[in-house]
Amino acid sequence: MALVEIRNLRKIYPQAESVLGGKSGNRNEVRAVDGVSLDIHAGETLGLVGESGSGKSTLGRLILRLIEPTSGSIRFEGRDLLAAGAGEMRRMRRDMQIIFQDPFASLDPRYRVEDIIAEPLIIHGNKAGVRARVTELLRSVGLDESILRRFPHEFSGGQRQRIGIARALAL
Repeated sequence: MALVEIRNLRKIYPQAESVLGGKSGNRNEVRAVDGVSLDIHAGETLGLVGESGSGKSTLGRLILRLIEPTSGSIRFEGRDLLAAGAGEMRRMRRDMQIIFQDPFASLDPRYRVEDIIAEPLIIHGNKAGVRARVTELLRSVGLDESILRRFPHEFSGGQRQRIGIARALAL
């Protein structure tokens, strides 16, 4: 059985009206994700590649149910995510994380690295030994604890991406 099973997933947005009153363009909808099906098995890595605006981030948000799909099905570890309630989804998101293509957009510029990585630990009730866990996570992605007090703008794109990965691994 696949860890993640997606079948015929769609997200269709109604097209906004133009400032002059009518529909903008000839179509009345935007198909952000249109009929995606895929399986991801334990231990596999899936790379999703496409041009800007092709629906990569939308697909990730759909899988995590950060936005609701128009149609299709999503299963994680055999569980139907579309049937899960809000509380159950919060619990399941501990095992599902999204790492954004643009790491700077996903890192709050007002937070120091330590706070960024500690936040999911604290939110999900893992308050004991937070600093040690944050340090361990930084080391696991090839970063040193000397960066704990620095802000996202002080890092290269690759370093910011590793900070995002450490945050995703926090749970």
